[in-house]
Parts: sequence; C-alpha cells; structure tokens
Amino acid sequence: MAVFLLAPAIITSLALWFIGLTGRSPTAILNERHLLLTGHTTLTEQGLRLGMVTFVTMNIALYLVVTLVALALSANSVTREKLNKTWDLLILTNVDAQEMVWGKWWASLKALAGDYGMVGLLRFGVAGGIVAANTPHLSPLPLGAPVEVGHLLLMTLSLGLFTAIDAALTAALGIAGALADAPGSVTNTLVVSARVFGIGVELKYGWFLLNRIRDGEPYLGATLIGLSLLVGMTWFVLWTSQQIATRGQVSPPPA
Repeated sequence: MAVFLLAPAIITSLALWFIGLTGRSPTAILNERHLLLTGHTTLTEQGLRLGMVTFVTMNIALYLVVTLVALALSANSVTREKLNKTWDLLILTNVDAQEMVWGKWWASLKALAGDYGMVGLLRFGVAGGIVAANTPHLSPLPLGAPVEVGHLLLMTLSLGLFTAIDAALTAALGIAGALADAPGSVTNTLVVSARVFGIGVELKYGWFLLNRIRDGEPYLGATLIGLSLLVGMTWFVLWTSQQIATRGQVSPPPA
C-alpha cells in the first residue's frame, strides 16, 4: 500500500519540480486540453488530480511516520544497550559521553537516510509548486539570473537542508529521551510533545516565509536564520544528552 501511494506521489513531485522551471501554474497546465497526451481528457485529468492528492497526502503522512520512526530508532539505540546489559561494557571500553552520544546519533541518521531521502524527494515538488504558483511575485535575482530557475534551485536547496537538519534534531531528541533517568512513559511523552511543538513552530515559520514569497519580498535571510536556529537547537539537545550521559557515568565528570 505504501509503495502504491508513494510511487505516484514521487512522480507528481518530480513533475511539479520541472513545471516550476517553466514558471507556469500547475492548474493552468492541467486545464489545457491540447497538452494532454490522449483524447481521453477526462480520465487523464482524473489521473493528474489523483497524483496531486497522493502527493499532498504522502508529504504529510510520510513525514509524520518517518519522524516517529526516527524517534523510536534513535531511542532504541540507547535502550537496547541497557536492556541487553551491555551499557557497562561500553563504559569499560573508555568510551566517553561525547563519543557515545554523537556515535549513536550519527548511526541513527545513517539508518534513516533512505527514509528521509524519500521525504526530501517529495519536497522537490513543494519547491516546484511554490515557484510555479508565485512566479509573477518572485523577487528579481542578482546578475540577471532567470527568476524561475534561480528561485527553484534556491528553494530546493533550502528544503533539502531543512529535511536533513530536521532529521538530525529528531534523532537527537530520541537519544536525549532514552538517556534521561525519568520513567519511560514520562520521557516518551515529553519527547513526542517537544517534537510536535517543534513541527508546529516549523509550519508557522514556513507560512511566514511563504507569505514573503507571495509578497515579492526577499526570503533568503529569513530562511538562513530559521535553518541556523534548527542547527542550534540540535546542538543544544546533543549537548544536553552528553551532560546526562556524563551524570550517568558514561564518562567521569570534568574536574
């Protein structure tokens, strides 16, 4: 079922990305019957609309599922050490807190690379759709660069960076929750709540950027600020995890 829904969503995403290069509205292209490949316009239009529905649905559903999987996988990388009684063995190998936390975090990201790669691929279409729908309002680019191509590449890069940093933050939260001394039900609730709150803030900030794009205002500076804040939050969560691990005697506290 997942493959059945994901395949047309990815195809639609790539189609939207290439439509963004033309700077034309996807709705306008959909309604131009002479561009359809067959005479069965009604069936073709229904297929295109179905692709749009699966594209929107999978962008939301896949992201939420992958986020939950990332939280569980990163947390399990720590909890299984405790359940299998191998935590003390790691301590005896002189692995310090920083190596422990960053190693678990990086291993979790590597395991999730394919899943977040699919999420990032779907966001190609988001970038294309934004450019195509707002071409008349896009701000000019320096050096006379083509507006559609330049903004499309800029938005694609921004969404790609956001996907990677968002994955890093999610994995860091999972590790921090697993290292905490509080009961599992409490930490799980706090971690999931923090991640849901973070998604809400990201959506709010994304809406703010979208309004700037619609108004023809520069958005690169605001985008970089948002990405920098995400990087800072990720570092802070990892640093906090390192302090928790130190107190848990993964490595001796600094003198």
